[in-house]
Amino acid sequence: MSLKSSAAVRLRIGAAPATIIGAAGVFPATTINGSPFAFTADGVAVAFNFAGASLSAAQVAAQINAAAITAGLDFLPAVVNANGQLTLTGKKTGADGSLAITTGIAAIGLPTAATPVKGAGSDLDVWGALLVQFGTANAPSRIQISGSASVEILAAGTP
Repeated sequence: MSLKSSAAVRLRIGAAPATIIGAAGVFPATTINGSPFAFTADGVAVAFNFAGASLSAAQVAAQINAAAITAGLDFLPAVVNANGQLTLTGKKTGADGSLAITTGIAAIGLPTAATPVKGAGSDLDVWGALLVQFGTANAPSRIQISGSASVEILAAGTP
């Protein structure tokens, strides 16, 4: 990949948001009615009590997402993954992104976590020209560019 910028830009190589993948959640969740659940995503605290009995994983995710929007997040953090488990994902990448379950529920596969999960990515500041070559075994799946500049990129031989 080659990059040419007219001013300072930041490349975040291997950019990924913080993610917590639920494990061993049992659905329908029959014991969570009225139970508190709280987490922090990218610095925004979300807290609520579940409502309803015998909730499917999709219904649990919907309640988490509704509470997240009410708390001020501009994205939906909860999804049901291919294994039928809940997954929480932040929006910000790198050190800017974080996710922590502060009041969890083991029955839905998201217990309280003592340590926040951080986003991924290595930052590289560039002003001018840069040529980077990645081997096929370690090529990043996502590169973000931030800053105010005109940027020309040539990736994999294609502009």
